[in-house]
Amino acid sequence: KIEVLEHQVLSIQIVFYHPNFGNEYGISIMAPVNYVPDINLPLTSYTLLYDDNGGSGCSTKNIQKIKNQQWGDLCTPTKTGYKFNGWKNDSDTITKDSIATKDIKVTAQWTPYILKIRYNGNGGSWNGSSKYKIDSSGNVLLNSTGKTFEQIIEYGKSSDLYDANNKDAISFSKDWYYPNNGYEWVANNHYFNQSTKYSAESLALDAANCDLKQKDCTATLSVNWKAITISLRFKSFQGNNLKTCSNSYKIDNSGYIINNSGNYVQYNYKQGQYIGENGLPNYDNASAMCVQKDWYTAEPESEWIVNQTAISQKKNYSIDEIFNYSTCNNKHKDCIIDLSVNWRKTKIHNVYSCNGGTIIEGPNVPKEIVGRSGDNCFDKWFWNDHNPLSLSNYGLADHNPDSSHSTGTLLMERSGYKPNSYWHIGSANGPVISELETFSTYQKYVQRIDDIAGYNNYNKLMHKDIEIHYYAGWDRN
Repeated sequence: KIEVLEHQVLSIQIVFYHPNFGNEYGISIMAPVNYVPDINLPLTSYTLLYDDNGGSGCSTKNIQKIKNQQWGDLCTPTKTGYKFNGWKNDSDTITKDSIATKDIKVTAQWTPYILKIRYNGNGGSWNGSSKYKIDSSGNVLLNSTGKTFEQIIEYGKSSDLYDANNKDAISFSKDWYYPNNGYEWVANNHYFNQSTKYSAESLALDAANCDLKQKDCTATLSVNWKAITISLRFKSFQGNNLKTCSNSYKIDNSGYIINNSGNYVQYNYKQGQYIGENGLPNYDNASAMCVQKDWYTAEPESEWIVNQTAISQKKNYSIDEIFNYSTCNNKHKDCIIDLSVNWRKTKIHNVYSCNGGTIIEGPNVPKEIVGRSGDNCFDKWFWNDHNPLSLSNYGLADHNPDSSHSTGTLLMERSGYKPNSYWHIGSANGPVISELETFSTYQKYVQRIDDIAGYNNYNKLMHKDIEIHYYAGWDRN
């Protein structure tokens, strides 16, 4: 029995609840006193159905509400690699505050997690188009806005990376370096090829140690610079009588010096390195690099030549200096420099000793040597490059006033002696050669000296400049 005051209204709500299904049914009665309500009138209710839309966790948790009630707290689904962005019924967004006015089906809205890739020059300068620029830290910026440029790859998608040296894309340059081919980018101690497609999730994990399945990730890729290699190869001009004087080397058909395996003899350097205390390989030393060409030698102190610049095999050069001599004009890629032997024809330096005598004035005797005495009273060079047809002969100077020869006139006198027609080779008592002998070619002259002096090393005379001392021959009066 419920008692109320006169003129008041009685309000009664009766609710029936099913323990298994959770459905609610009820009636609400408002009536004046003494009014007997009909408690069998039903209430209107609506159902909300979930569509996880590829996710999971909500499709079995549908709810039902009485008309005009709020739907209340909604279920939150999950989906690997995606961020949940709420529920929609058609184009309407449904939240816990939405009112139940009809039966509806709500669909989960998803946004894939994204990997943002930033690019850094790692000490390089910007070399690309005006679309981009770099900040003081080397990061690529959008030139129009000044914001850091980011390449976006969605979870589940893949993409290749920007080109580290393509001026139409992302491009850096660094003197004496280039992006390491096949490993152009580096991050988190992992290396990446700009031509390979990578999945967003693997890039995020390797480049940033970030799990793209659970959140957005950001990675910064830096150019993986590789120092350029400057390689020196060694070459002797191809020609007749060309050979090596060591079993360690050979010469191929193009004149390059190769080893017994057929590979170029090649030295590799990085920018800033020096060739070494001993300089370049010795072109005529069997323990270094030995090349010979009959009747030729290399110019002393200028034994090698690079692009018309002669350099010494004894000097300790910086590889940068050799690079500047070469035709290499790109500091951003490997370079091979050929060094060729700086050949010239051999020559003999004849040094004449008066051997106790004195040069006297006479026909054809140069005025400047009159009165000279000692171990070097006159000298003369014989060059292999003389044209034999323009010479009357090769031979020794004439020191005997009783004879006349076109090879030169010295005319000597010595107290108690008279000059004969012979010169002693190497010392005052050395083997003799007649000043009356002449030779039609330089080669024949050298062979004769070798025979008389007993060098027993004809190669020495064929491949080097030789200084030979001649001592005047005297007979007692």
